[in-house]
Amino acid sequence: MSEPEIRLPQRPIPQFSLRSLLGVTALCAGLSSILAFAVRGHRWAIGAAVGLGSVVVLLAVCAALFLVVWVFAAGATRRAKAGGTPFAAPLPPGPDTTLTHGAPPP
Repeated sequence: MSEPEIRLPQRPIPQFSLRSLLGVTALCAGLSSILAFAVRGHRWAIGAAVGLGSVVVLLAVCAALFLVVWVFAAGATRRAKAGGTPFAAPLPPGPDTTLTHGAPPP
């Protein structure tokens, strides 16, 4: 008689170490401090906040464009699997359909 297979439960959320969580907390505290200096009128902090905001906007635009292209590519892949592309040229009749580039057949 064989023993039943033991299945471990799947973890519903990823496991993070305390070190990584403290690092993210410290990074957020630093960014918050820079934004607070920017609100108070420090020029260097305003420049850093504008630069950081520009990077965030750039990444958001890139992600949005990627999603748009991904949707169109997924539709094209489904259409190609269903019946092929309408731009494909029909193959010439004959037993050999490979291109030999002018070389004589073997």
